[in-house]
Amino acid sequence: MHLPHSRRTEETLLDLAHQIHHRQQGVEVSRLPPPPMWMSGMHQDMVVGIGRSRKTRSTMVAQFIADISDVSPSMSKVLVPNISSTSIAGSNDVHSWLCKMKGHVAHLHSGKGGLWCFGGNGLPYAQSLSSVPSEKVESFCLQALAKHSKVPSHCDKIVMNGGLQLLQKIYQLRHDSQKIQRNIIRTIGNLALHEHLHSAIAQSGWIGILAEVMKSPHVIQASHAARALANLDRETVEEKYEDGVYILHPQFRTSQPIKADVLFIHGLLGAAFKTWRQKDHSDMENKDTNYTECWPKTWLAADCPSLRILSVEYDSHLSDWRSKCPMENERKSLAYRGRELLTKLKAAGVGDRPVVWVAHSMGGLLVKKMLLDASEDPEMRSVVQNTQGIVFYSVPHSGSRLAEYSVSARFLLFPSVEVKELSKDSPALRELNNNFTKFIREHEVNILSFGEMLPTYIGSMIKLHVVPLNSADLGIGDFIPLDVNHLNICKPGSRDSFLYQRSLKFIKDALAKELKRTIPRIPMSEEATTLYCIRREC
Repeated sequence: MHLPHSRRTEETLLDLAHQIHHRQQGVEVSRLPPPPMWMSGMHQDMVVGIGRSRKTRSTMVAQFIADISDVSPSMSKVLVPNISSTSIAGSNDVHSWLCKMKGHVAHLHSGKGGLWCFGGNGLPYAQSLSSVPSEKVESFCLQALAKHSKVPSHCDKIVMNGGLQLLQKIYQLRHDSQKIQRNIIRTIGNLALHEHLHSAIAQSGWIGILAEVMKSPHVIQASHAARALANLDRETVEEKYEDGVYILHPQFRTSQPIKADVLFIHGLLGAAFKTWRQKDHSDMENKDTNYTECWPKTWLAADCPSLRILSVEYDSHLSDWRSKCPMENERKSLAYRGRELLTKLKAAGVGDRPVVWVAHSMGGLLVKKMLLDASEDPEMRSVVQNTQGIVFYSVPHSGSRLAEYSVSARFLLFPSVEVKELSKDSPALRELNNNFTKFIREHEVNILSFGEMLPTYIGSMIKLHVVPLNSADLGIGDFIPLDVNHLNICKPGSRDSFLYQRSLKFIKDALAKELKRTIPRIPMSEEATTLYCIRREC
């Protein structure tokens, strides 16, 4: 999505307010005055600490805010709005904010704006053409706002125009929509990357909400909240988790030192969580009660608690049939994605300690590209020096058969950049593989590769081995063919399965030296020690 300048941020917020106006029968919204700056830096850190404690309840955050400030307990509940579904509507400040939006909406909606800009007069015009469900419109606006929140200057606009409070209201109204709530928390996580906005986020009550969401049984929701809280926690966390980088473990504050990192990179059409779920069961009634939606978070974290486990997400497509912007093609290339992900991972502290990479399909090509780029950049050399091992799940080192069907398959009539780059015997792919093979031999990195022996159904017409065995075999390290298809090659059937146990053994062996090393527990400040005791006593 193209974001030419920050005025679009205000327009997007107003579109969302316009939706709230329709849902609340005449209540309209305007800019909320900046919250009072009563919270000191120390108190802010302590509130975040309570929020990141494993057994925190939202009432603890509200009571703590009341204890350290001059506000009443009832006002502190306004700052933790999930305590009462009507807490925001009952606040005089927020009520006045809601009642002022009419003039701003009328003013900006009367201005010029394109249909697809998520602002100006585009939204009312689109609504006049068809009956678009309000939830769908809100979802579009929130996706646009999430894009805006990736631009630092736009983040200031979101906060200045009352975005934190508006997002809070929508979060409550859409409690039944995980997708909408996920986009909202994603935006808060992006805002939390900027320390000068931390006070506004804390004072607007988001820490209590995030603390509750982090305990959700839904792994995606919980991980979005964990990322946001980690970005807010500047007392015990030095790293910053940018958009698309998720911390699966440890998600709470802990005194146990982290000895190494394990990074998970998905492939084409994959995602940071769904790619790494347990193998699906055809008979859902007989599904194991211990079924996990993300085995690295559930199994690996339990088997190796001293590891930090990260998962990366990026957009990928089979076809450019619905491509929205020509500039997107360059952004989808391996070269661009590799540079972008490497920069994000460096900000997350990858390279500061030993690391093992785990990649599925095209994700393995990204890992290869990132390591080669890092080897040529003095500021990224630590990433190379600390790489101890790589697990490849059906990575098309020599190309994939998927690209061969780009003409015959209707949905691949316009193959995406990603698919084109997977063509067998591609010169660029051959060069990448040759350079990486030389790199591995020079740096003596441990390699474990798995290959698929069963075909995968692509749509209803195509059945093929997406990555042939000869393409999945790098020729270095152990190579293990398995009786699974391309989708299930990275989805163990159970914690006792050969696929998981062999992967676990490789990770432990590659990091054996670090895992055996004794590291003193992290010293805590007096405030952090108090929070740790609170967590243990709850």
